[in-house]
Amino acid sequence: MATQILAVLVAALGAFAVAQGQPGITASGINEFHVTGTVVDANSGSPLAMVTVSLLPVRSGTKPPSPHTTDADGHFQFDHVTAGKYLLAARRRGYRSEKLDEHGDFSTGVAVGPDLVSDGIVFRLRPDSSLSGRISDEANEPVANARVMLFGARNDDPKAMRHLRDAQTDDEGVFRFPHLAPATYIIGVTAQPWYAQQLGLRHAREGPVAFAETAAPSLDMAYPLTFYSETTDEESATRITLSAGARFTADITMRAIPALHLQIHTPRGVESTAAPFVTVIARVFGTEIAVPTRPTILRDREVTEITGIAPGHYELSATMHSGSGQTEWRREVDLAANSEIESSQPATGTAVSGTLTFDTPASPGNEWRALIVLNDPANHRRAIATLKPDGSFDFGQSVAPGKYRVALNGGPIYLKSLSATGARVSGRDLTIGAAPVKLALVAGRGLGTIDGVAMREGHPQSGAMVILVPENPAEQPLFRRDQSDSDGTFRLPAIVPGKYTVIAVSGWDFLWNDPETLSQYLSRGQKVEVQPHGKYQMKVEIQ
Repeated sequence: MATQILAVLVAALGAFAVAQGQPGITASGINEFHVTGTVVDANSGSPLAMVTVSLLPVRSGTKPPSPHTTDADGHFQFDHVTAGKYLLAARRRGYRSEKLDEHGDFSTGVAVGPDLVSDGIVFRLRPDSSLSGRISDEANEPVANARVMLFGARNDDPKAMRHLRDAQTDDEGVFRFPHLAPATYIIGVTAQPWYAQQLGLRHAREGPVAFAETAAPSLDMAYPLTFYSETTDEESATRITLSAGARFTADITMRAIPALHLQIHTPRGVESTAAPFVTVIARVFGTEIAVPTRPTILRDREVTEITGIAPGHYELSATMHSGSGQTEWRREVDLAANSEIESSQPATGTAVSGTLTFDTPASPGNEWRALIVLNDPANHRRAIATLKPDGSFDFGQSVAPGKYRVALNGGPIYLKSLSATGARVSGRDLTIGAAPVKLALVAGRGLGTIDGVAMREGHPQSGAMVILVPENPAEQPLFRRDQSDSDGTFRLPAIVPGKYTVIAVSGWDFLWNDPETLSQYLSRGQKVEVQPHGKYQMKVEIQ
């Protein structure tokens, strides 16, 4: 009897402790806590009712509590929460679905446990932003079925843009991108004039094939890839900055120009079971964009003529089929007039291949899943090759001449040294010309980790951007970032051994990887030299 009375008292005291925001001890002996807060409109600060709030455990295997819906005062409360780290997410019609204090891929985690504060959270939910517009031609007629592309700042480089998603115009030429985060965007459009017709082509079984002509040359037109507001140069494209809840209209007029024709010849005598499949590609902010064209097959699959191309620089990607199998090739072309190429001609790129060895012997692991990456940020180019189990890799003959930064992606390895024949090497930079290139890479095993706390005036602080800055800030792949959680903690994983400075900054709207911008913070950061497999603990004062 005394045991039963004691159990009832323990349960009652535990429930009282939870109600007071303190850990309670359940009958099973597990400490439980609660998480409370209010969801407000990020612009007005007004409480938001009917918001679905979820508490998601960071550690796998932990069962998440059921989602809660905010009351009329925007309040939510999760009871009986076990100690740990959680992501807090919220969604409501007319607002973005987002995590607490979200900045791109980063957010503030909620730390729950003894001596940790998980009450009174203010979740500022941002209203949806959107981009919309109308695509029309010179006569103000709608351009239907146009591909409208949305580009936005990359998370790993705030100065660069990346392709986010597409929309298609309707019969009225209208497009819309809803549910956008506050950020900077660029709009690009590819389309074909509605009146561009499949040309009456001249077929021949012997001798050369003339470029196709039409009885109405004025219909043989093309739209160049066009950006808002009405420029064909990506660097001159207007950057659209959206605030939370903004609605921006971006109307674009497409202006047709005479189209070019490109003939791709398959050599006589080469057995071909099907006409080559050719894709014309424009590279926009480093993304390959297929250009709409009108391919036609001539003379028993020996000639493919592609029409509807605007002048410009392109990459051709072709697949050739024959009795012996499938052959693929790529090459770059500058089109200023009607042109012809032979499919048997060698690709215009440089042949790049090589081998990778390790600085210490070890049994092969998942490092064989790594990728060898060549980045040319100046020209928005990237080439990728897969590391084979024998340590070899081959980019083929598709690498355009230029200056590249060499990196390893995937696997617990890092690039330790680089040498080459046929190219000039400076650190991790590789300058490629026309000569074939053989690379010799040496990789190291054992990446480092830094765990720490972002502090302000002696107290842990949430929401700070924590940046691991390499000794040479030009080494962009070596940067690491995180956002401090509610207990001020952060983690910087997968660090390549070397010398670094760790800084914590309260703002997020700045060029965090720009050497000039960083210079004002580095002197007050924490310096660290990371060793292979090194694990480090530190406190960093927020600036």
